Amino acid sequence: MGDGDDARVTGEAAGPSGRRTMDGCVVYEIGVTTASDFECLLVALDEGMSYVIDPPPFHTLAAILRAASALQFKTLQTWATRTLEQMWPSDISDLTEEPVPNAAATVILAKQCGVPKVLKRAYYELLRTSAFGQGSLDDGADAMDEDEEDEIQIISVNGRLESAMPKNATNQNKSGRTRLPHAEIVRLIETRQRLLADWVTAAAAPEPFKCSGAPSSQTDEPPAASSSAPSGSQKPPSVAGNGKPVACVAADRAANDAKWSRLVLRGQIFENYLYDPIIGLDQLCEIKWRQEGYCKKCHDARIDAWRRRQKKLWDNLDAWLGLPTGRR
Repeated sequence: MGDGDDARVTGEAAGPSGRRTMDGCVVYEIGVTTASDFECLLVALDEGMSYVIDPPPFHTLAAILRAASALQFKTLQTWATRTLEQMWPSDISDLTEEPVPNAAATVILAKQCGVPKVLKRAYYELLRTSAFGQGSLDDGADAMDEDEEDEIQIISVNGRLESAMPKNATNQNKSGRTRLPHAEIVRLIETRQRLLADWVTAAAAPEPFKCSGAPSSQTDEPPAASSSAPSGSQKPPSVAGNGKPVACVAADRAANDAKWSRLVLRGQIFENYLYDPIIGLDQLCEIKWRQEGYCKKCHDARIDAWRRRQKKLWDNLDAWLGLPTGRR
């Protein structure tokens, strides 16, 4: 707790067994957690059910999880783990366009405390965030020397190794952003390149869906009138190069390319979702292709292809990010 001078100020003294005491109680030195984390743990013990009903902010939850993990408070550790997992669900159906804060801190916390289920969602948040949430080049002055960054603090109790962690346990720079290790940045760069390549393949130009230009059966209704056509207009949805109307825009390559350019490229879907292809594919699916002059078969084929691509991308993240469930 402190040296001899501190003991005189705080009331510490040597007990009968030679151990220091404070106000008649034995003083136990704890090196596996910090004072601030331990304080949050004590508050959580007092709060009890109120924290279950209304979970605390992320940084308080993180402190509780670190302390509970280090000191083996199993009940609190289980609660904090489940609460964190609810913040970062790994199912693709739970992914939204709304940004979630503290992604980098969550990655560090999950690896420190063994919560692998939150990594996928937290990594993806970093992948679609500028500079992976690490700030701009102006933050360079905050960077630590490489030697200092790699220093490891060995924590032991009675000579037994308890844990090893970076000396800069909070891993934050002066701007308050959580700094990721070099290996994590490399992993994110490589994964973003793969995601970007897939998005360019999917969205830079329309996929060549084959269409005969006419309904294949009487049950296949013709496409609805294009939303770009004036109200009450009897103009067909598309006109082929020979001047003859076609029943589906996809049957005419020039018309198909023009539609794609207007809706996806100039409509900024392509640019806006370069770093977020999972949601970008959602945006492609939400375009009213039937109203734009595409037949039902082409509409259904596009949606099915994009949904399958979306799921494959999400599944591939396991291997690309080296997650426990992924296979390289």
